[in-house]
Amino acid sequence: MTTLDALENKIDDLTKTVAHIETLVSTEAERCPYREDVAQVARNEESIKGLTKDVNSVQIKYASLGAMWGAIGGALTGLASKFFNIT
Repeated sequence: MTTLDALENKIDDLTKTVAHIETLVSTEAERCPYREDVAQVARNEESIKGLTKDVNSVQIKYASLGAMWGAIGGALTGLASKFFNIT
């Protein structure tokens, strides 16, 4: 075997190796053990954003209810103190 033959063999080996690496890279997503989990998270993202908006809305409503009940409590306390002459 001549030096040229040896080089051609090495080039053939390198070509096969590069082809194998290219195949691995192109099919990496298919081989990922977490691909279903990643896809599920992507689908859930919009749902989570909607739930976050709903939670924020409920928090705002409860805050306004708390302020309203505070005002009502203050008014009732004021009326009771006048009615019972509490100073």
